[in-house]
Amino acid sequence: MVSAAPNHDALSNITFRAFAEFVEQNFSSTVSLATVLVTLFTISDNSDLLNFHSCMQHPKMGEHGQVISGWIKGLGCALNEKLGQNTSRLFKQSDKMFDLDNEQLNHAVAVKLDALYQLLDISPYNDQGKYRHIYKESKKEIEPAYVICWNVKLPPAMVEASFWLQEIVMYQELH
Repeated sequence: MVSAAPNHDALSNITFRAFAEFVEQNFSSTVSLATVLVTLFTISDNSDLLNFHSCMQHPKMGEHGQVISGWIKGLGCALNEKLGQNTSRLFKQSDKMFDLDNEQLNHAVAVKLDALYQLLDISPYNDQGKYRHIYKESKKEIEPAYVICWNVKLPPAMVEASFWLQEIVMYQELH
C-alpha cells in the first residue's frame, strides 16, 4: 500500500515561470487566481488518491493500466463540483468544451488535473516506471505565516491612544 507522509520538497522543484506557462497554455485567459489555487491545492492535498492514480498508470505484470484512472476522475468530479460555473475557465475556447454531459466534463477536468500532476513531477514513479518515494503531502511548505490578533473593536479613544503610542515608540527608535 502506498501512503502519504510529510515531504517539504514536493512543490519546491517547480519554478513560477513553469507553473505560469502551464496555466497560460492549459487554462482560459479569464481564469481567476482563486480557481488556479483551488486546482493546485486539490492536487497538493490529495496525495493518497494521487498515489493510487499513479499505481493505475503503472500497472504490475498482468494488470491493466489506465492513463486517466477512476481516482483522478473522482478528483476531477470533486473539483468540478467545487468550482461550479468557474470550471469552464479551466478550458481554453480551442478546447471546445461546449455541450458536454457531466461525465465528459469530469473526464476533461481529470485530464487537466493529470497534466498538472505530471508538471509538478510528484508521482511516486520516475520516467522509467520505477517506484520512488517522492510525493507526500506538502501543506507545511505552502502554509501561510500567522500573526495572533484579537478580533475586537476598540473604542475610538483607545484607537487614537494606540496610534499616538505607536508614534511615540517610532520617534524614540529614531532618536
